[in-house]
Amino acid sequence: MKIVKLKDMMNISKHPEIEAHTDFLAQSKQYQIRIFKDSGNFVVLDEDGDFVVVDRDEAEFVSSALLTNLMEHNEIMVS
Repeated sequence: MKIVKLKDMMNISKHPEIEAHTDFLAQSKQYQIRIFKDSGNFVVLDEDGDFVVVDRDEAEFVSSALLTNLMEHNEIMVS
């Protein structure tokens, strides 16, 4: 079994300032989601180290748009 360090896998080491100012929330094979300690805003990092910041006030809109599209294309089912 190969053990991979979390921060190496998401290349968060490219952004030590992000790591220092955020807390871990969740992770998939390709993405890691962190929350900024001061603002509560979200940052989504990919395996290449690219990232996008989602303002907490806009998080519901962003997540709703993504889920709606997935449901419209029958890629997920919500009960």
